[in-house]
Amino acid sequence: MRTGKPKFKQGRLLLLDQFLGCFRGCFMFDYRVMRVVLFTMLLGGSLSLAATASAEVISFDNADQPAYASGWTNLSNGASNTTVLGPWVFGGNAVSGTSAMIASSTTLGTSGTIDVNGKSFELSDTTSTGSYIDVFRFILGDLKVGQTLSLDMQVNFRGGFKGINIRGVDDDTSLFKFEVGNSGGGDDYVVSNAATGNGSVGNAYSADTRFNIALEQSSPSGGAWTVTRTGGITSTSLGTYAGQVSSFQLYTFLAGSSDQNAIFYNNIQVVPEPATISTLLAAALLGLPWLRRQVSRGYGG
Repeated sequence: MRTGKPKFKQGRLLLLDQFLGCFRGCFMFDYRVMRVVLFTMLLGGSLSLAATASAEVISFDNADQPAYASGWTNLSNGASNTTVLGPWVFGGNAVSGTSAMIASSTTLGTSGTIDVNGKSFELSDTTSTGSYIDVFRFILGDLKVGQTLSLDMQVNFRGGFKGINIRGVDDDTSLFKFEVGNSGGGDDYVVSNAATGNGSVGNAYSADTRFNIALEQSSPSGGAWTVTRTGGITSTSLGTYAGQVSSFQLYTFLAGSSDQNAIFYNNIQVVPEPATISTLLAAALLGLPWLRRQVSRGYGG
């Protein structure tokens, strides 16, 4: 005959004893079975939380990082992991402090913002040069299968055309483009160059227009894109792209010099594929043989 408890986690068993003791006299059930079932649930939950915690950000950047204390400049890099997100590379017409700067997106004339502590990355044609203003960033080693690249973007007026262009491993071919202004041909928000989902994501205007753009590399040959709109109008648009993400281009052209025609970006990050409910189900399945053994041995109290 056993004289002691099996070597379980004593702290968890004590909590289970206290919980089940409150109901033992009120409900008719096999105390031993319920005790082991609840322990298995706790075990599965712990495994699920551990898996979720492992889905951490690989690298992130925002305009509030110390690297931008003196401004947004060519080759500056505030990424938390500079082996994943490379430095910013300015195109020929991007001038730090003039057409590319650190500023608050509230200068668009709205209280909604993508700022971190009052700071975002701004591109604008403040001197009405009519020049193509762009900056580039490279994902060192390219976006891996299961990883997602995402960033925030904010606009007000839709003059000219401005947005983001996602490029493939040759750092030239466009895999996905999201543009405000529809190449200068109309007031719209348009996806192009993708495998599926091209076209307007909805052209209704709001002064407070914010987007989160995310690209998940589901295989070496392509993945899924999501454009989520928030602010005065909310919507979500989905599609796919062909190729492997390697770099992106932020740009504005012929937008005009007013503050409301600027475009802002922030909160760039690369993350692994997040844990899903399948993790919890797997944990539960792993626990079933253990549960059967404990009940058959008569473990309980």
